[in-house]
Amino acid sequence: ARYGYLLSTLMHSGWHVMLTGDVGVGKSSIISSTLGSLGDSFLSTNINFSARTKSTRVSDDIEAKVEKRTKDTWAPPSGKKLIVFIDDFNMPEKEVFFAQPPLEILRQWMQYSFWYDLKKQTQKFVRDTQLVAGLGHPGGGRTTISPRTTHCFHVLNLAFPAASQVRKIFGALINSHLVNFGEDVKSAGDLMVNATYEIYIKMCSDLLPTPDKPHYTFNLRDISRVVQGIMQAQKISYDSREAIIRLWANECYRVFGDRLTNDADHETFTAIVDGRTVAAFGVPLKNIFKEGVMTQFCDFMSVPATEGATPPYEEVTDAPALKKFIEEKLDDYNMEPGAQRMDLVCFSDAISHICRIKRILGMPHGHAMLVGVGGSGRQSLTRLAAYIAEFKVFTIEVVRGYKSDLFREDLKKVYDLTGLQQLDTVFLFNDTQVIDNSFLEDINGMLTSGEVSGLYPADEANNIREAMRPDVEKAGLPMTNDSMWQFFIRRVRAHLHVVLCMSPIGESYRNYVRMFPALVSCTTIDWFSDWPAEALKEVALKFLEEVQIDEKHLSGVSSIFATAQQSVLTESRSMLARLGRPNYVTPTNYLELVKGYCKLLIEKRKTVGDQANKLKNGLQKLSDTAVQVADMSVELEQKKKIVAKATVECEEMLVVIVQEKRVVDEQEKQVNAESEKIAKDEVETRKIADDAQGDLDKALP
Repeated sequence: ARYGYLLSTLMHSGWHVMLTGDVGVGKSSIISSTLGSLGDSFLSTNINFSARTKSTRVSDDIEAKVEKRTKDTWAPPSGKKLIVFIDDFNMPEKEVFFAQPPLEILRQWMQYSFWYDLKKQTQKFVRDTQLVAGLGHPGGGRTTISPRTTHCFHVLNLAFPAASQVRKIFGALINSHLVNFGEDVKSAGDLMVNATYEIYIKMCSDLLPTPDKPHYTFNLRDISRVVQGIMQAQKISYDSREAIIRLWANECYRVFGDRLTNDADHETFTAIVDGRTVAAFGVPLKNIFKEGVMTQFCDFMSVPATEGATPPYEEVTDAPALKKFIEEKLDDYNMEPGAQRMDLVCFSDAISHICRIKRILGMPHGHAMLVGVGGSGRQSLTRLAAYIAEFKVFTIEVVRGYKSDLFREDLKKVYDLTGLQQLDTVFLFNDTQVIDNSFLEDINGMLTSGEVSGLYPADEANNIREAMRPDVEKAGLPMTNDSMWQFFIRRVRAHLHVVLCMSPIGESYRNYVRMFPALVSCTTIDWFSDWPAEALKEVALKFLEEVQIDEKHLSGVSSIFATAQQSVLTESRSMLARLGRPNYVTPTNYLELVKGYCKLLIEKRKTVGDQANKLKNGLQKLSDTAVQVADMSVELEQKKKIVAKATVECEEMLVVIVQEKRVVDEQEKQVNAESEKIAKDEVETRKIADDAQGDLDKALP
């Protein structure tokens, strides 16, 4: 209230105000609430700075909120004053001469009331406009701004609240929620707040950010997320002190523990939580859960008591039932028309990630950043969690020539779904889709304020305001352009959930976190660790069962795959420790190994099967040939007898023929002799005839 009063007084007096303080202490909330209470004589707009913000964007965004008064003068409409709230004021990168162009153009305007028109090279005076800047202390991606810029502001430092204040604030929230619970549950409220605050302090001191762990930055938002998770509890599900403590431990793990990257940090965190649990509740952490193993919490296994009521966020004691439910939902998803089929193996880690993502999507303004190597299932599990939550999933499609303009057109579609159609939507964005860093700059604005600067031109913004007019009037809010626009943005934030899928490989992730702080401060981080041995076996079994391997070999073959993957991971860590050279082994490599084995097995089965069929066919032909030869041998013996009999008959007939031939030869000789005699007689007869004819011819007259 004190800072709000000071801020309001300074703005009414025409001062530019700078509000500085640690991340998460409430700077943006104080400024936003104060801007909303200034009255109808003020207009406001938000601009979110990042490391990639350019000076031209600053001038364009402010010029979009003012109108031309004279030849070279611009001012807000209707004689009002414009308050420009700039968040993360010290984020822009310094250029080669150590200046920050976005801050320099604002400094010039605050000192001389103008900047230059870059096209006409003329002065443009902007009147009746004030700046309110919010910024964190220098460090990380935040820089130290120039004293020339600082002296233009009235600076207010928002001190980090004392431990007693933090406990009082969050204690009041939890105790007001637990007022209708049992006495043993209500008495745990202040204890949970105290333990959460001590865990936060311990995490800030023991787990510091490093180049390979740039997201190890904790702030008061993390405590609020734990409290927000506890406030999902319903009396019917938490009727004992142990039950509410289990919920508290789960929320601590979800907010603080899920971002940890290695086993050593997990052990450190477990020791911190266990120590706070013993100190606050007098019982070790392992004694709170059955068999010392943490269970899952979700809100989709039970039906609400009444229609339209919030489903209970409760502990799941029946793990097989949870797995069966998720597998059924996966089958239902694959049956949806137009859905891209997902062949997922629902092992315990995958189920855990689905519950975590679903928890984030169920939170107001819940955004997630899923960090893991390629093939770890970040996008697939998000789609399944969104399907369970009955949310629509929107993602961009990167094509040739996809630039900032096309990306902003896709963002307009997202805002249409969430702000106008009021559909709960998950905007799924992958780091491989970052064609230009301006994409992440826009997403940074979506995460912090829900608004992307300069997304809509004036005519489209007016159409949206007109579409909001009936709902704004029904809500009893002022019928001003600013009020209608803020109503639209609030509706977008209520229905939009951003899920970022990042890979820790290389320097890109570290640079993104440094340049765009909202990626960490405004999201819940879920780090996808290496698949455990059981998960590797389950995945291998799924593929091996499809190729019909004998059951007696399934376990052994799947264990070999798991051992091979884990041994490579172990050697990769050893090489990194000894040589400083990373070797990334991803689940995609493992899937390629198993699929390659299955493919090779199918090919070898086909090759061996073909050879076996050839051998079988050859042996069959030999067998058939042997039978045919035996039949032919019998037939041959019969034919031999027939041939022998025919030979005898032929020889006998030959004797007869020879004898008859002799008789014929004798007769032929006789005939030939007679023929010769007749021929001679014929010659002689013809000679006598010729002589007689000659005599006759002479005798005739």
